[in-house]
Amino acid sequence: MGSRSRAFKMDVTDLNEVRRVVHAIETELGTIDILINNVAVMDNLGRFDDQQSERWQRDLGVNLTSTYNCCKAVWPGMVKKEWGRIINISSVAGLMGAHMQPSYGATKAGLIGFGKSLAIEAGRCGITVNTVCAGFIATEAVQLYDERATERIAKRTALKRIGRPEEVAEVVAFLASDATSYIKGAVIPVTGGIDLLTL
Repeated sequence: MGSRSRAFKMDVTDLNEVRRVVHAIETELGTIDILINNVAVMDNLGRFDDQQSERWQRDLGVNLTSTYNCCKAVWPGMVKKEWGRIINISSVAGLMGAHMQPSYGATKAGLIGFGKSLAIEAGRCGITVNTVCAGFIATEAVQLYDERATERIAKRTALKRIGRPEEVAEVVAFLASDATSYIKGAVIPVTGGIDLLTL
């Protein structure tokens, strides 16, 4: 298709490092048009009494501040071009909370608020900012759960199954397209309906 791709390694919690990488990308490939913020850690499991402040700060940095950093770095180029798509990947945990994962639930809820707030300013610049709240998707992260927990989660969804990565990817591709020029600050659950049912 005549496209080129490159991989860059960076610490997304370090704004200066993110800016250096974005500068390298723009120098080699041109202005960044689409930013998908899809980084997270979700291994901080435990009751609140056992939560450690160091892990809380780490989770804030990786799950929430990284999105601020990446948006901050690409923003000038998008504003100058008067076009851009920013898509934040949140979680159903941001809508419902997360049992024994207070930092994960808090940071994913924070992405929703951040996306809505940035969308207000982005609108006049030709930039859309939207958020996808993914449910339980068959990725490496779900392997943190044992088989019984995964089965229980699947039964709680309206579709009675875990989601597939491509089901999230197709929504992201839609939000990155020209077809979504009038969609601003949306929060789209791709959850299989787990947020609709209770046991």
